[in-house]
Amino acid sequence: MVKKLIEQNRSCRRYDPSRALSKEEFRGLVELARLSPCAANRQTLRYALADGQRADIVFDSIMWAGYLEDGAPKEGERPASYILLLHDKNLGAADLVSVGIAIQSMLLGAVEMGYKGCIFGSIDRKRLKTALGLAENLEIVNVIAIGKPAENIVIEDIRLGDSIKYYRTADRTHHVPKIVTSDLIVEL
Repeated sequence: MVKKLIEQNRSCRRYDPSRALSKEEFRGLVELARLSPCAANRQTLRYALADGQRADIVFDSIMWAGYLEDGAPKEGERPASYILLLHDKNLGAADLVSVGIAIQSMLLGAVEMGYKGCIFGSIDRKRLKTALGLAENLEIVNVIAIGKPAENIVIEDIRLGDSIKYYRTADRTHHVPKIVTSDLIVEL
């Protein structure tokens, strides 16, 4: 069951803009992150939902799909919701492993709800923090687009040394190359 969720958890770049994440669904995803392991149990992450006009502000502050010429979704394909992962600087240094675990937990939960997401690290953090009026102690770590997918995404098995660049075919299917398991294992 977990393998199926992980297989379906692909970065989506085309969404049904009419379907925003509800406040209840958002709380459910934050609950999954809350229950996930974190370094020294410090719990320094905070979460914010950006939808409506705030979603437009987020969209204008992130970089989409570097491998694709048409990587950013066009009007009518943009996600209606984003989750901001925020680090409370008053609680010590950020732990990126804990961030990754929280993101994975939330994305697997989103897939189970019928959504897909896309993680962003390329963010104009200063602009976004100012535009959203975030408190000084909160720094933006990552942004996750969340929504109903409006594209087909498939995994392509490749061998070590083949191109890892994702691509889109004429039928707008998004192909994600993944190195086969046998090429990833190091024998000791």
